[in-house]
Amino acid sequence: MKISRAFLLSSLFILPFFAGAALADDPPPITLAQSKVFTASSDKEQHFADSINLQNGQDKLHLTLTYTDGSDSSPSFKWIRIASPSMNYVTEAQFADKKVLAIDVTGELANDGNQLLVTAAGPVGATFSWKLTTPQPRITGVNPATVNSGSHVVISGHNFCPDVANDTVTVDGQNFTVTDATPHNLVVKIPQQFKGGTVEAKVKVAGLDAGTAKFTIQSVPFLKSVDSAWVAAGAPFTITGSNFGTNKSLVQVWVGPYEANVTAVTPTSITAVSPLIYIEKPMGFYQPLKVIVNGVKASNQLTISTSGNL
Repeated sequence: MKISRAFLLSSLFILPFFAGAALADDPPPITLAQSKVFTASSDKEQHFADSINLQNGQDKLHLTLTYTDGSDSSPSFKWIRIASPSMNYVTEAQFADKKVLAIDVTGELANDGNQLLVTAAGPVGATFSWKLTTPQPRITGVNPATVNSGSHVVISGHNFCPDVANDTVTVDGQNFTVTDATPHNLVVKIPQQFKGGTVEAKVKVAGLDAGTAKFTIQSVPFLKSVDSAWVAAGAPFTITGSNFGTNKSLVQVWVGPYEANVTAVTPTSITAVSPLIYIEKPMGFYQPLKVIVNGVKASNQLTISTSGNL
């Protein structure tokens, strides 16, 4: 099945609705980075400095930074302020009476060097820590379920990386090219001559496993060469290539506008007879060869010249 560019673009807007429709059973979030526990050594003003480092592409994911002030076994600070060159300033008013403060920092971080400057006041033994998390990337669907080699498939899901350089889709150890990406969709190019069958594509986004996408690839026939540049009308010729199958009743060959009789088929060759009508039409030079296997037109363009004996 061939996917039009219009379909791909519309899918990027339609599929997110379905991808986000049933997330009630989401797995626990993934911790990307976390601090040590900072402890107040006195009841005077304390200063802590830290930085958040991420792998490539993780800065493009949905990110939550959770600050923890105190614990079940240690007291909280009386007040905390957090400054950062990239993130919004956090004040003691935001903590109020909370021990845990979770802030959405999506789009505010870079891959590395995200500095945190924490200023806080005692009591002695008060603790502070932070943790950066992201929802587990996951796959929710594939469209279409059956796709021709050389075409595209859209993998839909949740919390994908919109930077194609940091998304990988792998089938049997071979990487498929991700041509477009949004947080909810990956558009993937199927290699032109990839073998047919049902596959399970392993998907990773920004280094995180998103699961596997199962779909069926239908191999498109490919024309490689023809055994002769010229053939007499009524004489056989052989086309070589791939994905032709073995059932000659499913194979059709045209020389120009006229159908040729197919006499033999293997997965890599087709033997046909040049149409006799070219005896009466001697100008059958450089006629295009068209091959259809089980309703699918072969890719690549070959020509052959044919006529009555000269």
